[in-house]
Amino acid sequence: MGQDIHFYVEVQDDAGIWRLAPHQTQPCPSCRGGRPSPASDRCGRGCLDGRTLNSSCYYDLRDYALFALLGGRGLPDARFPVAGRGMPPDASAELAHGGADVVNLHDHTFCTLEELRRYPWASEDFTEFAAALARMGRLHADPSRIRAVYWFDN
Repeated sequence: MGQDIHFYVEVQDDAGIWRLAPHQTQPCPSCRGGRPSPASDRCGRGCLDGRTLNSSCYYDLRDYALFALLGGRGLPDARFPVAGRGMPPDASAELAHGGADVVNLHDHTFCTLEELRRYPWASEDFTEFAAALARMGRLHADPSRIRAVYWFDN
């Protein structure tokens, strides 16, 4: 048991709408991918239209030094001032609830790939995270139109 990160990636389309990047959802184990009822698109596990979020696509390792930096825990680092922003007001439909139906989630925040690239990840021995950022960079030519939305649990 320990702290985990729920790390998702969104891409802004040409109309300015943020969309969840591909491969970040899976069929819901509760409702088996079927819509739970005509009155609601969410079952008891917080799925959206029969799908739940899968945060393991871009980054899912447990690295407490990285979590401290991303979540603003421990010593603040002026090179990475993005912690504590909360959920983006224009989050994609899949992320808009920010895990609000799950207990023990905290430190919601977001940042663009452009902001993430300002930090020297590779030189700080965060090579796995640097690789995740490289994968994110393949989603769009403009790094300001790619963002990470993440939070933690414990």
